[in-house]
This record gives sequence, C-alpha cells and structure tokens, in this order.
Amino acid sequence: MALKRVEGSREDHNDEASLVVQSEKDAFEIGVASILIRLISRYTFGESSSVKVETASNILNSIYYAIDVYNASLSKNVDCTVIEQPTTTDEMYKRGMELIEAYVEEARQLYTEIFRDKLNLPLEIYNETLMDALPAFFKTYDITFAANNTLTSMDYPLVFDDMSKEGILYIKQWLATLKIETQFCKCLEMDSVIEFLEAYGHKYGFDYKNMPINLFSVLFEQSIFSVFSGHNEVGLTITTSDFNRISFYVKGKNQQQIQNLIDLAVKQIIYKFGIINSELIEYMNRYKELFLVRVVNSHSNDNLSQMVVIDGFDPYLNKIIYTDGVSMSDKQFRNVINQVKACDKVSDKTRIVSACVHSLQDFIDLLGAGCFFDDEYIAVLGLLGDSELAILGEMVFQEELRCGVFKLLPERTSIFKQNARAEWQLNYIDFIFDLDLNRRKIVEELINEITVEVDAGKV
Repeated sequence: MALKRVEGSREDHNDEASLVVQSEKDAFEIGVASILIRLISRYTFGESSSVKVETASNILNSIYYAIDVYNASLSKNVDCTVIEQPTTTDEMYKRGMELIEAYVEEARQLYTEIFRDKLNLPLEIYNETLMDALPAFFKTYDITFAANNTLTSMDYPLVFDDMSKEGILYIKQWLATLKIETQFCKCLEMDSVIEFLEAYGHKYGFDYKNMPINLFSVLFEQSIFSVFSGHNEVGLTITTSDFNRISFYVKGKNQQQIQNLIDLAVKQIIYKFGIINSELIEYMNRYKELFLVRVVNSHSNDNLSQMVVIDGFDPYLNKIIYTDGVSMSDKQFRNVINQVKACDKVSDKTRIVSACVHSLQDFIDLLGAGCFFDDEYIAVLGLLGDSELAILGEMVFQEELRCGVFKLLPERTSIFKQNARAEWQLNYIDFIFDLDLNRRKIVEELINEITVEVDAGKV
C-alpha cells in the first residue's frame, strides 16, 4: 500500500508540473498578445485596433525578437542566477528593447570607428557597403515594429559571416568582424595593396574594382606565401623565382608538415606586423585552418600556382582557352581520350588536357567520357579560370537559374546534387564549394552574367 501511495503521489506531482508549465506558456502568450495590441494601437496612432495580417505578423516577429535578445543575454551573463529575473512577458520585452537600443549605439560607435579607419581603396562594393548600405540601415532600422529586419544590402563579403543572425545582432557582429579584418589590412601599405589587386584581377581575368573580393583573405594568403618565399619583410610581391622557392619549400611535405609551416609563417607575420590584438590573432588562426586545406589540395594536384599572385604571371599559361568553333575532329577526340585513359598519373592527364583541349564542347565531352575518377575531376577542373567555371556552372545549375538570381549557398549543396545529371557535375559542385570565398563569389557573379548556348544532349 505504501508503494502505491508513493506512485500516486509522483503522478500527481507530474500532473501538477505539467499544469504549471502550460500555465506559464499561456501567461507568456497572453503577455505577447497584450504587447501586440498595444503596439498595433501605436502603429495606427490610436486610430484603429486592426492592421493587415502581414503587418501584424511583422510586429509580432519584432516582439519575439526583443524577447529572444533578452533571453540570449542571460546565457552570456555568468551571474544570471543571482540576478532578479523578470516575472512577466512585458518585463522581458522591455529589457529586450533596452538591450536592442544599447546594441544600436554600440553598432553606431563601431561604424564610426571603421569609417574613420576606412581603407582608401577603389573597391566599389566595399565603399558602397560602408558609405551607402550601413548609413541606410541606421536611418531606417525600426526598433519598435521591425527589430528583427535587416533591410539593407551588405554586399561586401567577410570570411566569417554569421548570417543566421538578424536585425541589429547581425549588423553588430558584421561590423565587429569587419573591424578585425580591417586591422590586418592596415598593416600593409595601400599602394602595394592596389598594385597587388591589379595583378590579382589580371590573373583571374576580371576588374577587381567591382568584384566581391574579401581583402583579408587574399592579403593574408599572399603574405603567408611571401614568408614561404624567404623574404625578410612580409610583402605582397612574389616573383617567379620566389614561387620556385615556395614550391621547393612545400615539396614532398605531408599535411601535418604543411600545417607546421603555416603556423610558423603566421607567427612570423604577427611578429613582423607587431600585431597584439588578441581578436585579430584568433581570427588569423581560425582562417589558417581553411587556408591549410586549400594549400594541401592545390599542392597534391600540382596546382599551387593558382593560389599565388606571381609578378608578371601570364593568366593564360596552362589554361584551357575556349575559342568558338575550334574543336577537335572525331578522330582527334578519340585519340585524346585514349591518351588520357592510358595515363596513371593525374598530372599527366591534366597536361594532355591543357595541351589538346581548346573548346568548351570538347572539354565537356571529355568530362563525360569516363576518363577521370574521383579526385581527378578536381585536378582537371582546377585548370579552368573563373569564366570557364562559370560557363560550366550555368549548365550544372540550370534549374536554379530558372528561379532568378543564383546564389552558391553551401546549405543548398544537397539540392544542387539532386539536380546533377552526370558524375562530372557532382564533382564540379564539390570543387566549387572547396574554392575560397572570393573565387566562389566571383564565379557566382559570372554565372549570373554569362549566357552560353550548349547542346544539352551532350552534357
């Protein structure tokens, strides 16, 4: 009998706990509804208690955003357990709004500092983001009725950009990240940066002034290669002889050994530039992990030159240049297929492709001819410049392009692969998402611009 009483008591307790939880949920929703009614009245200047469904939904999302901001602040406060917590939804909302107002002021201060230290470079997207997009955000940001909205175009790409955030939380973290990246860029002379960017654009065949280039990544990587070349001072100019030393420096190294070289190079850069900011040092160390993967892949595919901007570099060297109408005969094409299939080394296969293939259709047909396997596709695709990759991309992403402006979003990789119609297209998708952010953004933009007629039956 005693056991039965204990079990019955436990069930009663669970029922009571469930009722308490449900009661708290009901009280919360009632509180939100009360705030919504109050804000709708404020929105209509007291003239009405009703608005369009879309408007009410936007205001409701703004209310939840403010409450979420407050709740998120609790997890950051180590002493939150000893702080008196709000007991009503209205109090939580009020404190969330206070935090949002504080974050707006912090973001304004960050923007003022960044604008004061703005890089004097002719980069249209960078300048437009700083001079137009951000002021527009601060001018139009509606704390009360649309706190969760980020109604501005932040086109300048960052290396690490948390796009899961919204409203002022997104803008605040975006500015904080840009400030860190800018601190590194300021370590270099702007004249040498401009000279480097001109060479960078020449190498990849575009006008750097209007392309979405992330400065931090390209300058950081070139600086590491500068250290690899043995320069006493960290710079951006790397000659052909410098690159030969770089190739010799990493030749035969495994991934761990290359990682050690990169670690040492980053430490040398930090020392040479006199960097003491812990956030910047952490950022550099975070990015070097991405850089390591690219160096290892490029080195293993004998394609390291594609990562380095070499002074006097010929952008068309070892590149497949597509000239309309210049295709191989059937006999020549079969001969190339046989040569490629007879090769055991991927470097020999890419050498044949570079020497013999000069038309888009020949290249596509070769990709579908069973000549390449697994990582060999990556090596062959690595021969292409941004324009050629974009042309192939227009074929691979046909379904997506029909929907309007195309975005190379990593979270859509599985969908892209579902629409792929050939093995080479699956490997192309993997290749594109292994590119660094800068090149991927450039290829994305070119895909949206280039129009090429291709015989789909041969894909």
